[in-house]
Amino acid sequence: MIVGAMSLGFWACAVEPSQSDPTPSDTGPASMPWLSDAEPAPSWTADQVADAIAEALAPGLPDAGHPVQTYLALMARGDDDCPGHDTQLTKAVIHGCESQDGTWFEGISEYESGPVDGIEGAEREALGGDFQIIDPSGGRLVAGGYAASTAYETADGTDWQMVLSGSWLSTPSDTALDTENSLLLEATVDHAGVLTLAGSWGAGGHHLYFEALVFDPGCEAHPTGQLQVREPAGSWYTVALSDPCLGCGPVTWGDGQDLGEVCVDLRQAGQDLAARVVGEP
Repeated sequence: MIVGAMSLGFWACAVEPSQSDPTPSDTGPASMPWLSDAEPAPSWTADQVADAIAEALAPGLPDAGHPVQTYLALMARGDDDCPGHDTQLTKAVIHGCESQDGTWFEGISEYESGPVDGIEGAEREALGGDFQIIDPSGGRLVAGGYAASTAYETADGTDWQMVLSGSWLSTPSDTALDTENSLLLEATVDHAGVLTLAGSWGAGGHHLYFEALVFDPGCEAHPTGQLQVREPAGSWYTVALSDPCLGCGPVTWGDGQDLGEVCVDLRQAGQDLAARVVGEP
């Protein structure tokens, strides 16, 4: 992610402690409240875990196609001088430039589209880099990562894969990338329409980890697998989903403390993501 250069001066001076200044012996463990002999305990109930998941997924799941297509649309606002290329941000604009229509380009990027070397029947569209682009209205695409969509032609049909990693911000976009994100996500959709989602996603104060969630179109299409969510204090809660017809499962905290059972409806988020993955590249 692009960060403006700043010149910082650090000044140090010795200060004689006064009689009222605390010393290490005065403060002791009391100044570190996280050090305690008390047994740790979960701060969320099972229902609060379900609510946190629903809130995190309200804008949907992020996909690789959106930032790539947004990038190409923004690059089309450039000209021969800035950034000087239709699809790449080169070292010539690493410190930034403004195109004739007022769009700001800064950083470095690499875009590719076409057959995948060494894999017969595979086509990929990918974007990687560390850059920001700001249009005249203030819309921004900020990236420090990699986004790729690949289609694989097999004897049974077409399989699709999406990879989205690093940090991405696309605003205003009314998508899951409309706030700062940190991701390491992979999604696949096979020729039978089965979506598998794995990886981590942090955005807007929410942190989720998907441990091979499988969305099978059969039954009610609820996913199976494990979904973890982290609360602000740092504890992780795990929801184990095993029935594609119900979407319910036990919630455990820490090393396995049972908090009860909840039902979470992830079907719409999964269906929407699968449709976007299949629509790429």
